[in-house]
Amino acid sequence: MKLTILLFSCAFLHAACIQVSGDRILARDLSSAIPEFGSVDPAQVVGYAPGPGAQRTISLGELGRIAKRFGVSVDLIKVGAPCFEQITSGIGAEEFQSAVTAALQTSGAHAEVLDFSRSPLPVGKLDFSMNGAAHPPAGTPDAPFMWRGRLMSESGRSFPVWAKVKVTAEATVVIALEPLSKGQTIKPEQVELRAVKVSPFTSGLFSELGQAAGRKLKRDIAAGQPIPAAALEEVKEVLAGDTVHVDAISGQADISFDAKAQASGRKGDTVLILNPANGRTFRAIVIEKNRVQAQISQTH
Repeated sequence: MKLTILLFSCAFLHAACIQVSGDRILARDLSSAIPEFGSVDPAQVVGYAPGPGAQRTISLGELGRIAKRFGVSVDLIKVGAPCFEQITSGIGAEEFQSAVTAALQTSGAHAEVLDFSRSPLPVGKLDFSMNGAAHPPAGTPDAPFMWRGRLMSESGRSFPVWAKVKVTAEATVVIALEPLSKGQTIKPEQVELRAVKVSPFTSGLFSELGQAAGRKLKRDIAAGQPIPAAALEEVKEVLAGDTVHVDAISGQADISFDAKAQASGRKGDTVLILNPANGRTFRAIVIEKNRVQAQISQTH
């Protein structure tokens, strides 16, 4: 008897597998192979489907347990062991190109998919986010890079995917006319506005010369390269040691005087100020270049 079952099972394995949608095998899927299961609610789950690209054969022992669970009378020797496989999406280059293009958040950007993951995927939708991009190296915006995304199946499961892409855009930005060194203060004649290819993943590029000129560099910039905000030291309206004008409230009176900043700060920062009249310090909020606002006690 065991030999007979084995022979029938082996013969069935060579037959085409039944394709199922999603990650569950339903009664309707099983009934397409074994009509006796047509009496079961078609939406009843009878087991897990294999992953995309794989096959699953339900053994005769398991099939008997399923039949018993649903009260189905079936001749196991006659029907054999059914095989199932999940329907795959057949997603190709065109779908990856569309998904990557849709993810770009910069107008005028162009994406070219050079390669992509080719593992079998279920039916679903590709999704790429800006966070999944590796970004091209600085200074070579048109260099290929890896962009990782996912496919959301119809059942809600997520499958990792990737694409090797080249993404560029054109923008008019501030560029260096000559090599600029770390620690150097940019002079107006060392920069100009120029339309160049940039990476949509590079943020903080300047569109006005005044945004870069007069500021100090935190790293070297090659000639012809855009100057990003991240390469410049933060602008501080107050520097330690500067004389600042103080607008203060002391009791019921509004007073103003000049004092000495003890720390540097940007607009909105709280910094320590020294009152030269009495040698006392107090805290004040930076409101603009070398101007602060404070509320101080009359003892100051």
